[in-house]
Amino acid sequence: MISASNADGVSMEPTIKSGDIVVIDRFAYKYFGRLKKDDIVVAVQPVNPEVSICKRIIEVPGGVVPYGPG
Repeated sequence: MISASNADGVSMEPTIKSGDIVVIDRFAYKYFGRLKKDDIVVAVQPVNPEVSICKRIIEVPGGVVPYGPG
């Protein structure tokens, strides 16, 4: 199923800006494989299930997320 939604907020800028239309393919990973680093996903907001959130995968299991200065 494919749907469209308006982005609301700045957490994904500059890739997705508030007001952009985001096309969501709910079956892509079922047919094309696992989530990869830098994929963008839409999920239900845990504290408000009526709201969807859009986030980027920063790492997958077995990967390393660098942190600290520099």
